[in-house]
Amino acid sequence: MKFQTIKLEELFEIPTKNGLTRPSRDRGIGFKMVNMGELFANDIIRDIPMELVEMNPTEQKNFNLQNEDLLFARQSIVAEGAGKCSIVDNVKELTTFESHLIRVRLNKKICNPWFYFYYFASPLSPMKSIIMQGVQAGIKASDLKDLDVIFPSLEDQNKVSYFFRNIDELIFNNSQSVLQLNQIIESLYREWFINFKFPNHEQVEFVDGIPEGWLNTPLKQVMSTNPSTLKKGELDEILYVDISSVGQGKIESFTQYHIDDAPGRAKRKVQHGDVIWSCVRPNRKQYALIQNPQTNLIVSTGFTVLRSTKIPFTYLTALAASDDFCGYLTSVAQGAAYPAVTYKDFEDYELLLPPKSLLDKFHEVVEPMYEQIHILQTQNQKLQDLKETLLPRLMSGEIDVSKLSSIE
Repeated sequence: MKFQTIKLEELFEIPTKNGLTRPSRDRGIGFKMVNMGELFANDIIRDIPMELVEMNPTEQKNFNLQNEDLLFARQSIVAEGAGKCSIVDNVKELTTFESHLIRVRLNKKICNPWFYFYYFASPLSPMKSIIMQGVQAGIKASDLKDLDVIFPSLEDQNKVSYFFRNIDELIFNNSQSVLQLNQIIESLYREWFINFKFPNHEQVEFVDGIPEGWLNTPLKQVMSTNPSTLKKGELDEILYVDISSVGQGKIESFTQYHIDDAPGRAKRKVQHGDVIWSCVRPNRKQYALIQNPQTNLIVSTGFTVLRSTKIPFTYLTALAASDDFCGYLTSVAQGAAYPAVTYKDFEDYELLLPPKSLLDKFHEVVEPMYEQIHILQTQNQKLQDLKETLLPRLMSGEIDVSKLSSIE
């Protein structure tokens, strides 16, 4: 089934609008404003922290955002970012948008804005046809309105939107649960090992502010770095993790390679409980805990692999996730353009080591939390894979929209 097409402008409720221009000195009080940062970080822009700007009554009327407005990036350093589309959802107070963004408000009587949000996120999006490449890639509102877009029936649009919104809601809820679990772990680590408010701390003697029995030690005394390297001929196929594939506490993607085609940096072997930490630009805090990996998972030599030897991996993970650890690595990094650390910098980190009984108690409490985080992140990856598989097939008409109920 092939859908008919229509000019995007024919779906508008009001004409497109470029956002407000506000210099940095005029920001800090007033109304929330969506910047490029929020757009690129959030496909769905919810009620999140933003910069504040003042607006007069006319600007409040002309530059406001409503739920289900579409926002497009006018410019980007790379072509892939130009025309990036996000949708506004659950905005609870007057919010505006900056000049590098284009607001599109669609007529909900004839179309579903969520359907077009998903359409512009799909490989079938016609956005590439209007991107101009210069010092920065960009689009014009005048070209955006003239785009030919598919136009299924409103009933079909609603079915597609409902299906993918359910997926996104599950992903969002799982992500919120992961965030909360990480916050609990971080709070426990800080309370027990930084503030010394661990269980039964009242019964422990303190010497010069330090609990009795806690010892200063370099990290290398309780863990090893880069303990295992892939040998030639050991594997035919690998799942590879590069630095760009890792965020804060999470592996976001894997790339499958035949070993002959794999990057030269695909060398580090990992196992359950290892922590990988990016050696480049440590201020970005790119790290992840490895949990139940496939046997052919290999990470880049751009990471240092930390493997516990005398402490629980849960404690090592919480330590590696701490701001103190990130701050230390940032302070010892060498190089101007690409500051980097070496495995030795990780080994030389000085920690105040608690007694084994307390470490075991911490492990008992937080290991189930890390397991739940892994389950939720795995679910999210499967949901994202499902979305990426079905989205182009539904938008192209390859899958009949009426069959969505059976897919659900």
